[in-house]
Amino acid sequence: MRDYPTEYDQENLNNSLLAEAFPDAKGLGDLYRQTYKYTECGPWLSAQIQYIKVIESDGYGSDMPYEQKVIEWVHSDDLYNLGTWADMDSKGILVTALMVGSIVEGCDHGTEEHELEVKHLDEEAQEFAERFYKTVEEINAEAKTIWNDTHGCETCAIHWQEDGLKFDGADGATPVWKDCPDCGGNGILPMKNFDKIVNNDIQGKDYTKGKPDFVLDRIIDKGHGAAFYILLIVTCLGFYGLLWAILALPYVFG
Repeated sequence: MRDYPTEYDQENLNNSLLAEAFPDAKGLGDLYRQTYKYTECGPWLSAQIQYIKVIESDGYGSDMPYEQKVIEWVHSDDLYNLGTWADMDSKGILVTALMVGSIVEGCDHGTEEHELEVKHLDEEAQEFAERFYKTVEEINAEAKTIWNDTHGCETCAIHWQEDGLKFDGADGATPVWKDCPDCGGNGILPMKNFDKIVNNDIQGKDYTKGKPDFVLDRIIDKGHGAAFYILLIVTCLGFYGLLWAILALPYVFG
């Protein structure tokens, strides 16, 4: 890409390629937030960084401190701690790779982990941005496939049974029937994950993200009663959710 020796560049690399590739992100924290917020599956983001750490003398070897290259991964919310691109440059922190993937709510497995090397000297910013967003699209499609393969409701299960296929129904093992009149062909979150949502055991995830409002009522067994219903709505949506819940009670429990 360049017509002069790269020895100088290798010793003076910075994160300008990423700053140019993602002009709307001030740093890795912003990039993670934007990727999570504007992608249906809500992918996670990790970054491999390298920097020089000064190791103080331990009193047994040389009395002089020495430098050691450190390579480590930083994940999701911890990316905010790295600051802006300029902050990282000032501290000598270089991003050498990004990794993207996604969990799928209600499943024991998520998508594949996709690692993207940051080729600071051999790639233009636009090329890296295109590689990154293409990877995010592939992850979103993979997450959607996993969801559709595992999150069918009870009506979906009945449909497949009538076609000669037997599934357990609404437990993470039933494919979604795209023409289902009950879940609208969107599937539901398995009941086994309800306690985690109510108790906030899985933090930072919006379980209704990208899903229609039916998720909130269809996954509630009517036998749990109005109190449980209202508790769930308040937990997920706050005061306005409670108001919505009260107005919807005649429909849900009628």
